[in-house]
Amino acid sequence: LFFLLFLSLFAPTTVDDAQELELRQKIGTLNATIETITNVGSGVVIHVEKFEDSYRHYIITSNHVIGTLSGKDGVIVKFYNSSKPEILIQKGIILLRSTELDIVLLYIDSKEKLGQVSGFKTDLQVGEKIYAVGSPMQVPNLITSGYLSSLYDYIGGDRSIFVGSIQVAPGSSGGPVFDKEGNLIGIVKGMM
Repeated sequence: LFFLLFLSLFAPTTVDDAQELELRQKIGTLNATIETITNVGSGVVIHVEKFEDSYRHYIITSNHVIGTLSGKDGVIVKFYNSSKPEILIQKGIILLRSTELDIVLLYIDSKEKLGQVSGFKTDLQVGEKIYAVGSPMQVPNLITSGYLSSLYDYIGGDRSIFVGSIQVAPGSSGGPVFDKEGNLIGIVKGMM
């Protein structure tokens, strides 16, 4: 009974059609698992550029995933590719952080060019379908879907936060949230 309950809590919702399946395949490859000595979370590649003889990947995640680490201290970034058995593991370098906004910008360098977010969206509508990608309970690239419930946090009135009715769990923090076109609309901050 516990096993079935656990699966129902963390199972992604059913794929409705071919267009949604294509979207899920596209956004599922953009998630990174972020590990520190004390935390596990998620992140998303927002920009890639050629840097010397490799590619520099800029990643955002939640500040509470990184904790008090800085610079080159102990941030491991993992990318899981469903088409290959290998896992890309790199040390993340922290560039910028905002404890107030609970966000961190870090980067990794890799010989392999990974995917990046194709677009961003800020004009959101309550009721629109959204998708969260994360690594809850260290299960990589789990995609769940739900709906945008509120355009700001109704508890504190914080306009930098929106509320969605979507399944997330520990390990989802810092993971990307997309609209139905695959545009990044935010990152997971936590559960309410």
